[in-house]
Amino acid sequence: MRKLLASLVLLASLRAFAQQNTPAQAPYVMPVVGGAVVSGSNPVPVSVSGTSSVITTPVAKAGVSTTGSVGITSATIVPAATYTGWVTIQNTSANILYLSFTTPATASGNAIAAGASITLPFGPTNALYGIGSATATTFATAGY
Repeated sequence: MRKLLASLVLLASLRAFAQQNTPAQAPYVMPVVGGAVVSGSNPVPVSVSGTSSVITTPVAKAGVSTTGSVGITSATIVPAATYTGWVTIQNTSANILYLSFTTPATASGNAIAAGASITLPFGPTNALYGIGSATATTFATAGY
């Protein structure tokens, strides 16, 4: 009887030790701007079927990039709903580029210095407007 009791105590001790030293197996879940949630360390936009929270397949998104130029008169830099995920606007000129979510953009708005850029972590549904500190203020956009 003592051997059986000792064996049971040893088994219980081993089981408790194994439970304390087993790493958690819960998946890592991260929200994605403009999408559902994904598991793992490489988040990608996903599609979800109906109201289910089951992840189906990644959604392929084509990137969009443009270049342009504005002068000392307000003009559209990013047309409405061009980007749905994110957008980066880079000032590629030696002039200052001013941005605005409303029209007209003014030379006292949000300034982007020569060579600098701004990334919006969302796709704006409205247009972005810009004006340069001089004629031929060039810019580039990229996103999806």
